[in-house]
Amino acid sequence: NRRDNITTFFNLGRIKVVIGTSTIKEGLNFQENCATLFILTPSWNSTDINQVEGRIHRQGNAYGYARVITPVVARSMDSFIYQKYDEKRSRLADIWKNDGKSDTEDLNIEIKAEKQKELILDNAAEIGRIRGDMKARVMMNLYNKSKEDAESIRSAVRKSGAFSELLSYHLDKTKDMIQCAQENLDVIIRLNEIIKKDEEAKSYIRNLKPRLENLIGYYNDLIDAIKKADESKLAVDVVNIISRSYASRTYYITDNYDTKLELKEYLVENGFKRSEFENLFEFDIFEKVEVYTKIDSYSPKYDSSLKKLKDYYGSSVMAEKLLASEGLSISSTIEELNSVVERYEANVTAITNDIKLNYDIVYSDGKIIPKPEYVAVLVEEARIELDEENKLARSSDELGYIFAEKTNPQLTYLKSDVDLTKCEIHYDECCDTNGKRNKDEMIIDEDVTDTIDADEVPVNETQQAIDLLTDLLDVQSGDELQETQEAIDLLNDLL
Repeated sequence: NRRDNITTFFNLGRIKVVIGTSTIKEGLNFQENCATLFILTPSWNSTDINQVEGRIHRQGNAYGYARVITPVVARSMDSFIYQKYDEKRSRLADIWKNDGKSDTEDLNIEIKAEKQKELILDNAAEIGRIRGDMKARVMMNLYNKSKEDAESIRSAVRKSGAFSELLSYHLDKTKDMIQCAQENLDVIIRLNEIIKKDEEAKSYIRNLKPRLENLIGYYNDLIDAIKKADESKLAVDVVNIISRSYASRTYYITDNYDTKLELKEYLVENGFKRSEFENLFEFDIFEKVEVYTKIDSYSPKYDSSLKKLKDYYGSSVMAEKLLASEGLSISSTIEELNSVVERYEANVTAITNDIKLNYDIVYSDGKIIPKPEYVAVLVEEARIELDEENKLARSSDELGYIFAEKTNPQLTYLKSDVDLTKCEIHYDECCDTNGKRNKDEMIIDEDVTDTIDADEVPVNETQQAIDLLTDLLDVQSGDELQETQEAIDLLNDLL
């Protein structure tokens, strides 16, 4: 089997270089005598590359390091293909990691279509035009972003002012709210005790006991929430008064009209003053202290309500984050806030002026177009870059030296290292299953043979090669026959 023979001879050192197509990725193991692999054809499939790398990067490798070199050719799609391969490889590696950390957060950077085209062009005018269009989009995006940031800051300042004013109003009311809720709780507790002892109370009165028990728990939670806001003075705690304790709960005793009338009379009969319990029958229990929690947005009282403060809170949090990036908050002075707005607006003006230097603005389409003189500058830059690349490309000897010395020292061996006795494939190892010679298996490299000094090759081994080639003459014809005869003549000269 030729593949097995190649593997064996390579690992024994009889073959120095193996060149293969993508089929080399399976069934061939070269780790015993190889530490460098060159992948000359970029692949979209990271798994295929892993398979190829596995030919040398595996257990049993005699070397401390296994190097894989992928040349990325200038003016080609190689860089784009390699980027995609590397992204897939990194994402697959993340799947197999079990530490919860990711190495792929920064893989969202894409090579744009225009950049891909630029990489494979060698026309300076076309490259300059592409760069002009790309820079125009970058500048336009920068301009739009600066406008959005400026508007966000203006909006944050507006919202922070309105929110701070409303927050201050409700912080002044927290003690009144605590007192109001505590008075209601006291009435509920007393009423609950009276009903428990009153065996002659009407059934609809006695049926209120479960409701009263729930209200006691509701009011205790509500009072705790208001006290927390009163102590912390934080917006989040004020909003949580209705977001948590108050959410989906009603704090009045009953909303049944007849039950209200009967219960009010019952309270008066048991020694309660009307001023003590009237608030317990209101839809919004804090109305008497001018704090509104159960109110619709179309109501005139909505603008001063705790519900509006809650509605403002979401947008104010975003404003707080944006202002925090500037070292400010919604509680900063109006002078500080206005200075930030002015700075953001000045940035928009500066970017606009930069755009006008090199671009014509098409306001109707919301686009910018590079001016001809700016495109000319970009074209000249591209021409200079291409000239430099061409100079480097022409320095083939220098590039070859760098490549050999820095990336592949293993293959920089002298011609005296070549031992034909170890590099040739013997006649019996090139036979097919019928014992016949396989002429395609036997290749003599004239260039290599021509570089070997005559005194470096033993006479008997040269004669063996001549005998072997002479046998081949019997099964060859045409060009092959002529090439074999030329090889025999060359070996005879060596003798």
